Amino acid sequence: MFKYSGKKIMALSKVICWIGIVAFTIIAIQSFIEANRLDYVRYESEFWEATIRGTIWLLGALLSYYFSLFLHGFGELVDRFCGNDNLSKSGIINSTEIEELKRLKERFDRGEISKEEYNEKRSLIMRK
Repeated sequence: MFKYSGKKIMALSKVICWIGIVAFTIIAIQSFIEANRLDYVRYESEFWEATIRGTIWLLGALLSYYFSLFLHGFGELVDRFCGNDNLSKSGIINSTEIEELKRLKERFDRGEISKEEYNEKRSLIMRK
């Protein structure tokens, strides 16, 4: 469930973006059609109200796009820095340190070392 969460966040941002753009655009078109049906002379206030409402809905579509950019950037950040493979690709730690961390984690999971020893050795490896 939590594997490749950065890619899932990026995919979610695309889905949210398109759903928001389509929904806000449809509602805006409906508002403009409503404004177009009104007689401007007779229903001037309702005409402007529907026109402004349509414009606000179009701005909502634009905001949906901007929100998805931030969400996509967050997903990229998670993808770049939260996986062991990604840590070595980004140059934060090298592959030998990753192997040391994996062996240390296995020893901790088997109960060969205590939590304090595990945390101490892990911090030493990460400082290298």
